[in-house]
Amino acid sequence: MAVGGVNIVRAGAERIADLERLWVALQRHHAGLVEALPELTARSLQESWDRRRAAYEAWLAEPDAFVLIAELGGVPVGYALVRIVDGFHSFGPDERLASVETLSVLPEARGRRVGSALMDAVERELAEVGVGRLKLAVVEGNEEASRFYAGRGLSTVSRVLVGHVSASPPGPREHAASGDLHQLPPGLPVPEDDGAADHLPGTSVPDVRLTATRGEPVDLAGAARGTLVLYVFPRTGGPGIALPDDWDEIPGARGCTPENCAFRDHARELAAAGARVYGLSAQPLDEQRAFAEREAMPYPLLNDQGLVLADRLGLPTFEAGGLRLYRRLTLIARHGRIERIFYPVRSPARHPGEVLEWLQRRVGQIVPAGGGSRDPRRDERHRPAT
Repeated sequence: MAVGGVNIVRAGAERIADLERLWVALQRHHAGLVEALPELTARSLQESWDRRRAAYEAWLAEPDAFVLIAELGGVPVGYALVRIVDGFHSFGPDERLASVETLSVLPEARGRRVGSALMDAVERELAEVGVGRLKLAVVEGNEEASRFYAGRGLSTVSRVLVGHVSASPPGPREHAASGDLHQLPPGLPVPEDDGAADHLPGTSVPDVRLTATRGEPVDLAGAARGTLVLYVFPRTGGPGIALPDDWDEIPGARGCTPENCAFRDHARELAAAGARVYGLSAQPLDEQRAFAEREAMPYPLLNDQGLVLADRLGLPTFEAGGLRLYRRLTLIARHGRIERIFYPVRSPARHPGEVLEWLQRRVGQIVPAGGGSRDPRRDERHRPAT
């Protein structure tokens, strides 16, 4: 069936393989909204999909379950998987209802009424079998989805809280000593905007060559002739690498591993948006190489142990344990000049999703809501909401 230019195909288990790309996009979107999500779910996108695929196979073996796939130009861009389940018996007798287990739309297809077409099709399918109510879950912080479903008459009736069980929750020091640098301890101080990057928008990328973790040195100015994403971080940890004693008390110091891994997981989408991506820190090159190999980084990390960019660009730094390190920031440069700065970075694991969203909007030339005349230099700064 065609709904508003979107072709909707009803399918079963034979189309599960077509859903992988759509599920992965949804997980990346959710990980950008909820920082703790990667800690509480699968450790990789492939593992996440493997688990979800097994669930889909079981659900679609149920007689009343179905999946609706939305296509644009014959290409799947979204889907809704629906089961018919018992109602809310704890609130009293009720008829059976539909459970929308997943509804996903690719980022590049949003704004084309794909979600509306899927929900319209779901409601028609349910009407044919006499099911008049449905339920679904929305990830905390996904305000756009909440508004969408509220506009269709759905109301929030409960919230699900998820966390790890521990006899005595570790403090920041104990967490750091546990060795799992993919997770952030609670109660970390949040970095504030001190204006240390205000001078960067509009600045030319200097003609410097930096040693990389693989291949030839990278010509930074050359990379910036196209679209360059350079995320700068203090230093990654790892086996046998001792962090300074006060590391957890320094605003913005922790989170280098989650940030790197999130950029890694967004690498294909960033490349599709036309960006060349590099990470950069001032730690020893052998530590960077070990980290890049351990975490399977798909692009090189750049080494600036001599703090060349602190001198040439004025990138902000701090001192800890007798070391001078870079503060966390990301710059996007095009045509040789810095076009956008993200500073401070308050949520390292979610930050790569913010960068990708900005690039996708920039490539798509989407005008922000409200439009109007604005000071372009003010627009180059990204000030995350507190």
